[in-house]
Amino acid sequence: MTAEREESVTQLPLPGSLSFQSGTGYLLGKVGSVARQRWTTTLAQTGVSPNQFLVLMALAETGQVCQQFLAGVIGIDPRNIVPILDSLEGRGLVSRETDPADRRRRLIELTGAGRRIAAELSALGEQTEREMLASVPRADQESLRRILRSVLDAARPSA
Repeated sequence: MTAEREESVTQLPLPGSLSFQSGTGYLLGKVGSVARQRWTTTLAQTGVSPNQFLVLMALAETGQVCQQFLAGVIGIDPRNIVPILDSLEGRGLVSRETDPADRRRRLIELTGAGRRIAAELSALGEQTEREMLASVPRADQESLRRILRSVLDAARPSA
């Protein structure tokens, strides 16, 4: 490399020191990308897809619910939840039965195997979060969650 070329390279800003790289949108995008990569890696350990994760974790919290409610609570079109439920039922993680009060509705709940994998996913998620936020003081972690919830709430379209 020529001396002139070497001098111009040494004058370049260091990675991460450009002004746009301190913008909130950029930082949220980068953190989101890292978090998604780690989340995907975590899910791969259990063979669960992101949409299957949503269903399993929602059912772990709600217990037995109708298919329509489940779709709404996780933000998936009711028509698109059927193949997700089919795959989970095929793996023995959820069961579906007809609602005795309304034969048109299907009730969904976790099986024993589904409860075990939901608990495993929860533990893996907590471990991943602890690792990602290890350098952030606990009080700041809660502030971060509160701020992110506020940003998400503000970004939702109003009814």
